[in-house]
Amino acid sequence: MTEDQKSLKDFQTSKKVAKRPTYSQNWPAYDFAKTNEVTLFRQLLQELLDASLPEDNSQHYGRKRILLKVRIFCICMKIYYRADLRKCVSILREFQRLGYIEKVPSYRSIDYFLNDESLAPILDELISISSLPLVSIEKTLAADSTGFSLSRFDQWSEFKWGKMNGKERRWVKAHALGGCLTNIILSVEITKKYRNDAAVFQQLIKDKTVYFDAEEFVADMAYSSKSIVETCIKLGLMPFIPFKKNTSGKAGGSFNWKRMFIFFKENQEYFYQKYHQRSNIETSFHMVKKRFGDNLATNEPTANKIELKAKFLCHNICILIQEAMEREVVIDFIDCAKMVNSVKLKT
Repeated sequence: MTEDQKSLKDFQTSKKVAKRPTYSQNWPAYDFAKTNEVTLFRQLLQELLDASLPEDNSQHYGRKRILLKVRIFCICMKIYYRADLRKCVSILREFQRLGYIEKVPSYRSIDYFLNDESLAPILDELISISSLPLVSIEKTLAADSTGFSLSRFDQWSEFKWGKMNGKERRWVKAHALGGCLTNIILSVEITKKYRNDAAVFQQLIKDKTVYFDAEEFVADMAYSSKSIVETCIKLGLMPFIPFKKNTSGKAGGSFNWKRMFIFFKENQEYFYQKYHQRSNIETSFHMVKKRFGDNLATNEPTANKIELKAKFLCHNICILIQEAMEREVVIDFIDCAKMVNSVKLKT
């Protein structure tokens, strides 16, 4: 064997040793979840709404209003099937035949639902409840933001002082807190496109650590601030947030900030190994955009907010379907709703 042949053999051997790691997939469970997703989605959505939104029988006179859970159901079905308002009516007729709803609202009514500001906090609670079946699985939380474009355009010259001609599509920003293992979303905040990520952190984290026994929090440098580090430590989360280049590491009233800076400098390999779990929140955003669209069909700010929150709720239900099959997660929305209500009563 010549020297060239030896070197080639050594190279091939080294490549085999350094083979890229692969991860096992329970394909039968995955296939079952995907091939039955449509049926399981509407069943889980109905169970979630029944557990979280009890019927309101306080109306004694006047025209009978559409129940709250029916309004949410119609919005989610529009999002799930990516249908326009008129086509959504024909889809809902099939659900009426199956017994999910008593009466099909008109397409104008569905548009009214999307512009109902009172539905936003209800969707927030539903997103929270839909994440709770995975409390025992998620140990690392991540936060980030992404943009969703609108159908309207802004004049580029309006905010570039007339230096350029042309148009820029309008968009809104979705800030989310999610799990790094299953890609479940714990909370979502919708803001204007220039809102700083760190300014929304407190709204995202809220009481989530009460439910999730998480141990770590990962985020990019947009979240690198003393207040966020202090909040994470207080909540029992180890913050893996890289420091900016101009950071001195001086305490400035925050001992935890200085301690994390020293840990970051002395253990960079371990730190970045943990930090790179942050890419999973970007995967979650990709899943939402790929499945339910990266643009919004609505134009008004309230409707944008409702539509986007409904997208993340639909995403969570799809995640639960997959996790129920692959990890045999038990989904009991009644218990999850009770957990949320008990925390609300304490606060």
